[in-house]
Amino acid sequence: MRIKGLLALLTLAGFSSLSTTFSANAEIIISGIVVNENKEPVDVATTRLVDASGKTRFFRSTDENGRFQFTIDTLKWNGTLLVECLGYAPASREIATDRSIRDITVALSQKATELKEVVVTAPNVRVLGDTVSYRLSAFAGKGDVTLKDAMRNLPGIDIADNGKIKYLGKDISNFYIEGMDLLGGKYNVATDNLPVSSVTNVEILNNHQSVKMDKDIFSDNVAINIKLNAKAKFRPVGTYEAIAGYGDDWLYQLSGAGMMFTNKFQTILNVKYGNVKEFSQTADADLADSSDSPYSAGDLLGSSSLSTPPLSRDRFINPEDCFVSLNTLNKTGADGSLRANAGYSYSKASYSYLSLRDYFTDAGALHIDEQQSSNVSIHRPTLALEYKLNGDSQFLTNKFSAAASFKDNDFPSVLDAVHFNQHEKLKDYSLRNEFRTSWRRSRLRWSISSLLEFNSAPKGEIDVQGHEPEESFLQSAKSCSFLTKETLSAAYEYKRSRLWMPLSILYSHNRLQSSLDSPLAENDAREDNLRLWFAPQYEYTHPQRKYVFRGTAILQWQFQRMRNLGSSPLSDTFNHFTISPNAYFYWKISGSSSFRTQIVYSDRMGDIADFLSAPVRTDNLDISYATGILSRKKSFNAMMHYDFKIPLEMWFLNADIIYDNTRSNLLSNSNVTGDYILSSPLFSPNTLETVTGLLNITKQFTSINTKISLGGSYMWGRGDIAQDEVIRRQYTGSYSFSGSIIAKPWSFLEFVYKGRMTRSRMKFAGIRNSLLSQTHTLGLSLFPFKGFEVRTGCDITRKELTRDVSKTMALMDAGVAYKFSSFRVGVDVRNILDTRHYSYSIFSGINQFSYDYALRGRQILLTFSFTR
Repeated sequence: MRIKGLLALLTLAGFSSLSTTFSANAEIIISGIVVNENKEPVDVATTRLVDASGKTRFFRSTDENGRFQFTIDTLKWNGTLLVECLGYAPASREIATDRSIRDITVALSQKATELKEVVVTAPNVRVLGDTVSYRLSAFAGKGDVTLKDAMRNLPGIDIADNGKIKYLGKDISNFYIEGMDLLGGKYNVATDNLPVSSVTNVEILNNHQSVKMDKDIFSDNVAINIKLNAKAKFRPVGTYEAIAGYGDDWLYQLSGAGMMFTNKFQTILNVKYGNVKEFSQTADADLADSSDSPYSAGDLLGSSSLSTPPLSRDRFINPEDCFVSLNTLNKTGADGSLRANAGYSYSKASYSYLSLRDYFTDAGALHIDEQQSSNVSIHRPTLALEYKLNGDSQFLTNKFSAAASFKDNDFPSVLDAVHFNQHEKLKDYSLRNEFRTSWRRSRLRWSISSLLEFNSAPKGEIDVQGHEPEESFLQSAKSCSFLTKETLSAAYEYKRSRLWMPLSILYSHNRLQSSLDSPLAENDAREDNLRLWFAPQYEYTHPQRKYVFRGTAILQWQFQRMRNLGSSPLSDTFNHFTISPNAYFYWKISGSSSFRTQIVYSDRMGDIADFLSAPVRTDNLDISYATGILSRKKSFNAMMHYDFKIPLEMWFLNADIIYDNTRSNLLSNSNVTGDYILSSPLFSPNTLETVTGLLNITKQFTSINTKISLGGSYMWGRGDIAQDEVIRRQYTGSYSFSGSIIAKPWSFLEFVYKGRMTRSRMKFAGIRNSLLSQTHTLGLSLFPFKGFEVRTGCDITRKELTRDVSKTMALMDAGVAYKFSSFRVGVDVRNILDTRHYSYSIFSGINQFSYDYALRGRQILLTFSFTR
């Protein structure tokens, strides 16, 4: 298996001659069925292939139909098939063959066994077809409290800071609890609140197809299913926590989560409030949402923050958050379900920093030093209702969602000893309804979908008050948009081929108004967009799904009418016809490795933002305006992905190579002076190229209960940049190495390490610059006796601020906790050394920006929690 996966990589790299000595069909399939004395299938029987030396080479459990299958990468197999199941006598079959055997029948006879003192343990990892099941208790640490804590220990799984879950580098498409999709993409609600003690298994569903009637269609999606223990089913469970402490001010946090999971009903009620750490934005985030919203007043006014430091936000944000959510799912039949998700979040975040910006000019560097702070609060209520009928021959879903946001932000600044009081307000609302139904008739598969979307931002403004009247202004903006998209699709199936023929029509109307009072500048931009496209797709799937090919050609006609009736009036209409082909290929090299590649060409037109010809100010420095030239971007993207996994031996590897080439007719430009930064695009055809390489390797060493992950990345890019209307060619590059260790070698010790080293390079006009950065996170927990934990941690960063000038900083934490029965009491001290500032530098185009963020001081926290 490893040899063949390696050969595939060598072949892709051009070493094709190495693979010619191996037959393309050098694999043997051994499959069959396990039955009892009554010829009834026996599920969850353990089947093993043992080689001549007595070593187990392959391991499978029979499915619900008693079937098993092994795919062996060899020209000849000589060994033994062993079958075992509780309550039956073991059975074996000698197999010596150089060809596939698909009709093995193994009959088990019942065996009466007198059980005395017997301890039965399940395997830590089980593989059943495309499903890999981890027994969570085998990987969870003693200090792990939530499901997310324990899932970080699972090999092949990575969890980002925002909670997004990846498996072998790929985002998960669905998150289930006992096979039911309660939360959609808002699965942070479960991973942050479900007690680790309530979960038995975490299942990885490879090649997951969420629509039952499409189960015969190949999918490379990956999903996660959480299996609960009997204690967590059919009765309320949950965790309740109270935190109190003191730092720069009094600290407090209260949280509670009540849950119930039955065969037909699931619900989670979550309530949190406090100022210890942020949670509202991540708890309310839809991590599976990839939809695009039209350009709005919120996009125009932008964000007041220039950058975010490479630290946990809890280190520099002073929060005050509130989050309430109620999630329910009720099965209305064998295939039907009704889901409701309602929530309210309030987040308030305060932070401050000093920005030191060096802008490159022909006359030398231009320095802009500014002290900034922000105190932003956002109220956000949400509601989602979904009905779904997911049957074998019909699929129907309708999802209605509504959301609102109320933002209030004070962000004063000091520029050249001049104080500016800046205040931003923004209200926006959105309504969205998605309908889709599919059904099958013989070889035809029909689908109808409809999307309706309405967005409104009735009020947005930025009020800036400077020392002098000419330094003050009021910038207002509001927007409203409507979109509808209707699609009719038919698919014809013939043997292993499918021809998809979707026809779609889209109409959207967007209006965006802005007004600047000093000097007077108004935009009243309106866009009407009509698109009609036909996207035929051909698909071929190998009978055993060893490879899949898809080819698509998107034929699109687009009509756009643009108008700006403001102080700088513009009007134009555009007709475009484009053809955008793309291709996809998947190759299952072996049972443990696969390769996929995708090539995509797209031709995208601009939007209403290109016609905002009157100036818009977003703070005391920045002014922007558009020229009325519609932007156009032609992009070519090629991606290759390889993954290799042996779940039973806990080896995982994934590698990616990505190439992007984007041609644009407009080039972003900024004219920088000591008083303003004026941004407006230049009409200048340009090309941006990037090449990215990624590699990640993970191995779980069961003998020492340790997970080790190593990763690396490389990025190269080149493109044109403009500043002060001077166009320059810029080359960028970076490489990084990362590693993590989660070790639990003894029952009394747990150790965690995560680190990254990155070198960033930039070259333009004969000038070369580079910056080196390192981040290291260490954690150590000791368990001297039952229920008692002593833990310490440290975040170490080393940043190169300028050439040969670096700064190292360490943030240290410590704590103790005692757990008895369902209760847990802990005391923590964060930022023991009371470090107050953190500095770092980044490249922004040809410019270099440095920041000095104020950090939260030392904190002492007392925690009390109860888990039912």
